[in-house]
Formats: sequence, structure tokens, C-alpha cells
Amino acid sequence: MFLIEKGGKPKRLPAATFQTEDEFQRLLADFPELLTDADFGEGSPRKWLLVTREAMVPDSQDGSGRWSLDHLFLDQDGVPTLVEIKRASDPRVRREVVAQMLDYAANAARWWKAQDIERWLEERCRREGSDSATQLSDQLGVPEPEKESYWRRVETNLKSKTLRLIFVADKIERELSAFVEFLNEQMRSVTVVALELSLFSNGSERILTPRLFGLTADAEAQKRVSGAPDISVDEWLASVAQQTTIESSRKFVNLMKDFGASARTARGSICFDFQIGDKRLALFYVRGSGKAALSLYNLAKLAPFADENQRRALCDDLMSQGLKLSTGPLNGEPTFQLPAIEDAKKWEALRAILSDILSRARHREPIA
Repeated sequence: MFLIEKGGKPKRLPAATFQTEDEFQRLLADFPELLTDADFGEGSPRKWLLVTREAMVPDSQDGSGRWSLDHLFLDQDGVPTLVEIKRASDPRVRREVVAQMLDYAANAARWWKAQDIERWLEERCRREGSDSATQLSDQLGVPEPEKESYWRRVETNLKSKTLRLIFVADKIERELSAFVEFLNEQMRSVTVVALELSLFSNGSERILTPRLFGLTADAEAQKRVSGAPDISVDEWLASVAQQTTIESSRKFVNLMKDFGASARTARGSICFDFQIGDKRLALFYVRGSGKAALSLYNLAKLAPFADENQRRALCDDLMSQGLKLSTGPLNGEPTFQLPAIEDAKKWEALRAILSDILSRARHREPIA
């Protein structure tokens, strides 16, 4: 690996190894972005928040904790993400660590509660002199008013056994890669990947290069085909949506269906999939907070919206109708509050904008 600074000569950074597993673990705890911002086949780049290190996993309802998971993270959709870290020099990095992780996942999905995870996060923040609400907002984009609905999404994901398992090592061997690809292709509600974080260092400078394994086309197709929702849209509206916004959410669902979308529940949201050419893309969502989300990430895959200026103009159109978008990059998923159920004028304006988006999208093939 070579590092070239402005005006300087290339610096050689040879391959290196982590001296201890704890050093490796602390690095990931301090810099969650090392898990990468890949979309993991879920339609938008992932954001990460460390809940705690050494999360205890019980083996019974009243158990205090039989196992200790290296790291527990959450993403912006409230999906519990279990992370186990091993150096390549550790012989357990293959078969034993896979069996260990499956033990963790089976029992975590069965015995963890959202309030346990919320408490662990608060305890970590308190130890570090920070605030959990601030971290939810800064790292996941969950504002204070949406905290309650976010934790309901976490609970829904646990009940539906929607988890993500990530094996992290400085070298992913062929055997582990084969394991995770097989598991990811067979498991419906659980995403299983391996992350290789290769280290290069000249002593004073370090470079880490991430590489993901397990996100195969077969795995994505299997989850899409067999991924029937664990709860129906009506059940989601009754159990997840806030009572003050449930009617607006239901109206948006019906509007999407009028436009030809298929609705499904996933990752604590209602997703609306559209057939665009030979691809099926989730272009809109309804969150548990009652807000709608626009997937600029997936729209950017379509020729009419490939340019940032086109997506910016789209956001401006929504803003001009009083539908204030949350801030964020032009390849993210900005949210906006759905109009009040009785505000016919805003609903008509929203319908016109969405109709224009879909008309433009359907006239061009997705970018390869």
C-alpha cells in the first residue's frame, strides 16, 4: 500500500497485524464507521451506533448472561447488529466462531428486549460522559421526538428475528467466506457477512482497507423472494405507527398502491417497491414516526436522477409545497412529515410530485 500526500513522494505502508485482539476491538468501538457504509443489500448506506462492548447474552428468560458478545451495534433502522472480532492468527476464526455467533443470535433474538438494549446504551454513554439521545441524533439521525418510535422498531426487529451478524477479522479465509455466503443465502430475516479489515502501517501511519464477504446476488435474491413480512402492513400500522399519524400513514400506503407499488414491512418501516425495467427498487418508505422517506440512494441508480442537481431539484419541489425535508446527503433517505389527514391541498400537491417522480423513473432503464 502506498500513501501519497499532496506534493510528497509515495510512502510505502507494508502489511501489518494487530498486536492484540483488544486493540482491534477498541478500534472498532471508537470508529464504528469502519463497519463501512455499504447498504448490505437493504437499499441505503448503513449508519452505526455502538450500544456496548461485551454485551451479555442469556440462555434463558431469567439468565443473567451465559455468553459475552464482542460488540453490539444498532443502525438507523433499529436492526441489532452482532459483531465478533478475531485476528487471523486466532485458529477460532473459522468454524468455532461461526457456531459461537449462531448461539448468540438464537438466544439474543429470543431473550433480549428493546429496553435492555436502550439501558446498555445509556449505561455506556453515562460512563463516557455523553448522552444517548445526542448519540442517536448525531450518529443515526434519530431526533428526540422520534426516540420512542425508534425503540419500538428495535423491539419489532427482535420479535421478527431481524438481525445482522458481522464477523470481523484482519484476514478472511476462504473457509469463513464460504460459511457466511452459505448462511446469508439460506437465512431469510438475518443478514450474515464477514468484514475483512486489512491493516497497513509504517509505524507512524496506518491504513485500513475494508472488504465485505457474503453479499452475493443469490443472497439478495433469496431474501427478496422468500422474505415475506413477519407482520402485515396492517399489523405494522397498529403496533408500530404513532396513533397521531396512523391515518396519514395509511393514506400514504393507499397512495403508493394506487401508483402500482407493492408494500412490505422491513427493518421497522413500510417499504414501497416499484418495478423499474428489470429491477425492483424501494423508492419510498413510511417510518414508525409517521414520516415518509424518499430513497435518493435508489433514485440515483436511475438515469433521470443520476445527477445530483436532478435530485436537488426534486427535494426543492417537495420543500416548495411545505413538505420540509430532513437534512442529509443527496444519496441518502431524507424524511418529511406527512400532511394532516384533512389537508386535501397538501395531499394533492404530494400526489402530483410523486406521480412526476415515478413517471420520469419508468421512462428510463436503471443505470447498470
